Amino acid sequence: MTEPSGQELVSSDRGPARVGWLAVALAVCFAASFPLVASDHARHPVHLWGFLVITILFAAGELLLIHVPTRRDMHTVSFSEVPLILGLFLLPAAQFAVAAVIGTSLALRFHRKQRGVKLAFNIAEIGVQPVLAMLVFRSIAGPSQLSSPRAFAAAIVAALAADLMSALLVSLAIGLFRGTRPELGAFELIEGALASVAKAALALLAVSAVLYSSAAALTMAAVCATTMYLAFRAYALLHERHQRLDMLYRFTSAVGGSVQLEAIAETVVKEARDLLRTTRADLCVEMRPGTTIIWRADVDGSVTRERMGPVADDALWQRVVEEESRVADDDHLAVALAMHSRARGYLSVSGRLGVETAFDAVDIRLFEALAHQAAIALENGGLVLQLEIEMREREHRATHDQLTGLVNRMCFSDTLETALSAGDGPHALFVLGLDRFSEVNETLGHDNGDTVLCEIADRLRGAIEGTTVARLGGDEFAVLTSLAVSLDDVRALGDELVAAVTPRLTIDGLHLEAGMSIGVAMAPDHAVDAEGLLRCADTAMRQAKTRRTGFEVHVGRGETDMRRRLALAHQLRQAIDGGELTVYYQPKIETVSGWSVGVEALVRWNHPQLGFLPPDEFIPIAEHTGFIEPLTALVLDTALAQRRTWADAGLELGIAVNVSARSLADNSLADRVTRALLRNRCPSDALTIEITESQLMADPDRAADALRELHDLGVRISIDDFGTGFSSFSSLRELPIDEVKIDKSFVFGVMTNPSDAAIVRSIAALGRNLGLHVTAEGVENQDTLDFVATCGAHTAQGYFFAKALPPDELETWIRSRLAAEIRS
Repeated sequence: MTEPSGQELVSSDRGPARVGWLAVALAVCFAASFPLVASDHARHPVHLWGFLVITILFAAGELLLIHVPTRRDMHTVSFSEVPLILGLFLLPAAQFAVAAVIGTSLALRFHRKQRGVKLAFNIAEIGVQPVLAMLVFRSIAGPSQLSSPRAFAAAIVAALAADLMSALLVSLAIGLFRGTRPELGAFELIEGALASVAKAALALLAVSAVLYSSAAALTMAAVCATTMYLAFRAYALLHERHQRLDMLYRFTSAVGGSVQLEAIAETVVKEARDLLRTTRADLCVEMRPGTTIIWRADVDGSVTRERMGPVADDALWQRVVEEESRVADDDHLAVALAMHSRARGYLSVSGRLGVETAFDAVDIRLFEALAHQAAIALENGGLVLQLEIEMREREHRATHDQLTGLVNRMCFSDTLETALSAGDGPHALFVLGLDRFSEVNETLGHDNGDTVLCEIADRLRGAIEGTTVARLGGDEFAVLTSLAVSLDDVRALGDELVAAVTPRLTIDGLHLEAGMSIGVAMAPDHAVDAEGLLRCADTAMRQAKTRRTGFEVHVGRGETDMRRRLALAHQLRQAIDGGELTVYYQPKIETVSGWSVGVEALVRWNHPQLGFLPPDEFIPIAEHTGFIEPLTALVLDTALAQRRTWADAGLELGIAVNVSARSLADNSLADRVTRALLRNRCPSDALTIEITESQLMADPDRAADALRELHDLGVRISIDDFGTGFSSFSSLRELPIDEVKIDKSFVFGVMTNPSDAAIVRSIAALGRNLGLHVTAEGVENQDTLDFVATCGAHTAQGYFFAKALPPDELETWIRSRLAAEIRS
């Protein structure tokens, strides 16, 4: 008989009581149904030796067990069908049931050492089997002769019925014991039925021998039983060998499928628990001294994680890891993890499911192989985790103030620029400066001064919800909010900041008053770009310090600047239509050859009253007013026309045109570029579209779609001012980018600032590794040119070569430089 016997060892709190009641119910069923068959008499004479033989065979059936392993369990194959069928033919029902109960009870109690609820359930379950088998046998066989085919068929059906009932009862008992729903797979039922038929055939062969030739019965039964037992055992051993190979392959695939340490650890304990068929698996790892974590997989499928105290308190750790001694006893198996790093640990399993014997040598070898694979996977996961931690720490250090943990000035400027370019409403910027902070440093020391700064940072961080707080440097902080839409709102928020900051501080037993001066600027009223807004707010803060008012809103020059911007916004449309805008060109030089390979088109405004205005003054106005589209179209068409003129004169140059984020959002941009290329008879690969990194990261999804359309035309795509927009190559590598231009703010300082030099070197190396063209902006001297060339920049721009020039002057400059190169 095949029994799903694996998980009866694991119970819920009330599991034994529930199984006990099930045993009582079976006993009642046995008592109620026994009279139905008790009056039956065997059709052959009954001898005492027949009763003894059946009893002994039932006991032997529980002694000669074959265990067939499955994924999470162990199915036990017994030969109880042989005495079951013999009893149907040779004994009355009463003696049949008594023989089954006595033989099985003796084997369970004295050989398998069962007791208590488990023994009671198994005896009750064994008791009802002969009754059910006899009822089925009698109803099918009827009055036919015992040697007839009908009687033989009835015996096979009776054995199958008893086997099915046994499997269902055991499954029910397991479910009651564990407090879960009973589970019995179709595969196990089919496998058990086939085995039952085979063993029933053996029993019928023995019956035939007894009925027709009693002298040959013993010899034939012994030979057939031995043959079948050996066949089943060979099958079990072969099945287990194949399954262990599959287990090891599955375990290796599972732990090797992830590089995340947490996922690897959970997979290790779950797979180890399943593959060794235990109720529990523990993985204890000391990643670094003082940091030890235990992952535990229980039989219900859950995985828990907890931090462990000092490993010296763990006896298993001392024995397995410290003493390097493997633990392998009846119900526990533990081995150390062979790691080459500083990490140490062990893997253990306990609570064997459904197996009567302890872990054998094959189990130990399999477990050691699992532990070896687990150690390799955990070390790899630890390395990945360490790299991720270091990357996050570096990223955090680059964007946050190391003392207070607030965002630093560079990150705050990017955040501010992104908020302003989104155009989603007014923004108020508060710049706060501590009053008389130098006196704190001079009197109490810089350590106490740092304590004051950290306390102020904590107070500002929780002062107003929905704000961004930064430390700009020294004793200056900044708070950005979109909650203020009027001057009254600004003053109310300012009062909240003052109320949060001014409570008394206690430093080294001294009580200090944290005086604070606050300056406020609003966008777009005072400025439309991050740099301008910071400048206005800082000016207002310094006015508050000078006037000792504590709070000032930016006025003064801001009002004049606002009137100037309003006037320029009104005149910009006329300037575009009236020809006041001109396009200048700055050359791009190959760092190795020194040849001029292209130019960047830069627009200038020749204002009738104000003279030439730089782009920084009117480009933000054009973006804010919506004039950026006609302005971009003018520069694009003018630049391509000039490129055509140069090409006709024998001067082949690539041309780069800057495009704003607002222009990228225009769905007709690709069509306008196509028409401009055709109109000026320029190849698409001669044109490069440049967009700044900060503009790209403001709305990367929309920008990506526009850039792909342009790239599909054959136009080159360049990211301008790279390094200032706080993106990364991991986010840019998905975009159709051909070139990165290192921002001049980093190039300026490469000869004096090691950090700037490191940034330029890193950007150039990463760009080349990704197959991108690298251009260095802001090259001012020969030393800087030599440095960026050594770093791997392909081309360079800067005043060292030439400023932006009108087209005729640029052509003269290029030809004279070419002539000089030829002469040299």
